[in-house]
Amino acid sequence: MSELTRLGLDENTIVIFTSDNGSRCDFGASNGNLRGTKANVWEGGLRTPLLARWRGKIPAGRVSETMLWGMDFLPTFAALAGAAPQTRLPIDGVDASGVLLGGDAVLHETFPYYFANGLNAVRRGDWKLLITAARFGWDKKPADAAALPELYNLADDPCETRDLAAERPDIVARLLEDAAHYRAIFGDAFTGATGAERRPIGRVANPKPLTSFNPDDPYYQALYDLGDMG
Repeated sequence: MSELTRLGLDENTIVIFTSDNGSRCDFGASNGNLRGTKANVWEGGLRTPLLARWRGKIPAGRVSETMLWGMDFLPTFAALAGAAPQTRLPIDGVDASGVLLGGDAVLHETFPYYFANGLNAVRRGDWKLLITAARFGWDKKPADAAALPELYNLADDPCETRDLAAERPDIVARLLEDAAHYRAIFGDAFTGATGAERRPIGRVANPKPLTSFNPDDPYYQALYDLGDMG
């Protein structure tokens, strides 16, 4: 932040602080009472804070309960920069600039929880339905799948301690419809669904790697770690 001020960029720079997943918890728990850790679909494995700062544009001290996901960054930053993402192919994220600037909106009515290519859970509003209890490395439906699905209300029970599936079969049925929708468009390795909207990954002609490997160093070093590249 001091460097932005020194360079005279502080007034026109958006600073975002967030994470891609919950804590690993191998060095002491940092998820509070949330259930789970990195590499599963409990809230402790996925729920993270997001801090946003843009002097004079983002209201200071405001707290929003609006749910965003990482794919919202592309259309959001494009909108704030006065640009528009391409429209030839679908973009999964939505423009959240209105929320950042002080508004209030529901950006994602439903939300799929994938682990790799397998659909593990789906959320609608405050309700979350756990379909498969994914753990790191699983590529097929687990043996304990007969005990699922499990249903949680994240507004009343963000720590996912009270399974309400037996009490609210109507909500379970609605979320299973949502799960079928996501399988149809994104696929699901657990059920074999291919996904109608999946497309090949992008390819770059004559690519230049951004990382290198030093056999004397146990870690891959990013390009900006020039002193450690070897």
